Amino acid sequence: MRSKTAALALALALGTSLTATGAFFVPHEAQAQSRYSYDMFYDELADHGRWVEHPRYGWVWYPTRVRSDWRPYSEGRWAWTDRYGWYWESYEPFGWATYHYGRWGYDDRYGYIWVPGDEWAPAWVSFRHSDEAIGWAPLPPETLAMTLVSLLSGGRSSGYYRYVDLSEDYYRPRWVFMPTRYFNDPRGYSHAYSWRDNDRYYRQTTNVTNYTIVNNYYVNRSIDPRRWESRTGQKIQTVQVREVNDRREWSNDRRGDNTVRVFHPRVEKDDRKAPPERVRAKADDKPVVTVRPELAAPEERRVGKERQDDNNNKGRMVAPSTDRTAQPDRPRDDTDRNRNTRDNDDK
Repeated sequence: MRSKTAALALALALGTSLTATGAFFVPHEAQAQSRYSYDMFYDELADHGRWVEHPRYGWVWYPTRVRSDWRPYSEGRWAWTDRYGWYWESYEPFGWATYHYGRWGYDDRYGYIWVPGDEWAPAWVSFRHSDEAIGWAPLPPETLAMTLVSLLSGGRSSGYYRYVDLSEDYYRPRWVFMPTRYFNDPRGYSHAYSWRDNDRYYRQTTNVTNYTIVNNYYVNRSIDPRRWESRTGQKIQTVQVREVNDRREWSNDRRGDNTVRVFHPRVEKDDRKAPPERVRAKADDKPVVTVRPELAAPEERRVGKERQDDNNNKGRMVAPSTDRTAQPDRPRDDTDRNRNTRDNDDK
């Protein structure tokens, strides 16, 4: 008993965590990484979608090689990693960028849009869970200007909690729910429920979103591996992270070696720089996904914002700044960045 207590104390002192098998998240030295500008996103995503200027968010990207009923974070699998907790392992060629930087929103003209960001995480989602179902949904663009750990630590008393709870009708279809037993399955996405059933599964589940910061990186501990193993009788295998410094080395195929290749360079944000003309949407370009304008949140809608910009800026579209220094009312996590951030009300 004393040895277990000492081990736990050591883990907390090092800012680490226990995995399902009792092993530690091992502190590691970050590799020397190259710095990239937003040009990397503009160039690398060009073959898979188009860039368009949004009146609220500036330049955003939408995919063009997906199904009409496509949703973000729907084609891939969750991997329990030794460094970052639950990591979204996308099967899509654009996944290295769009599920680990920035946020997904919904546009009443183009459907799902990706708003670039300069901060990397194993995923940017909210989680819900019950013994029967597990679900996740992309955090909206409004959270780009917030510190996620503090956002969660405020719980339901936080004015920003709605961006994590995602309970409003326009957010509900963004959730991906599936039977709990398929959560760790490589083809679990093939068992996902229709978005039309999301209201039912949302009511049956509890918000368990839980991120912390270890070694200056976000770690996603939203789903307790031990509870999942106990519930399903299955075993979660810890996946080793291999960091690569070249996007071409990133792979969405483990090739049987139980290693996930992660590409997360430092990105220097520049809202003033527009994508080259060749990667922008043309006037007659139409989205592939079926667009349902009513799914856009009030903060995301173009109507009213475009008219306001037209009056105030003589037709020039201006996106609001997401610079953290420009958000004096945002939550902060200066006092305790490694604390458990799960909402106490939802335990």
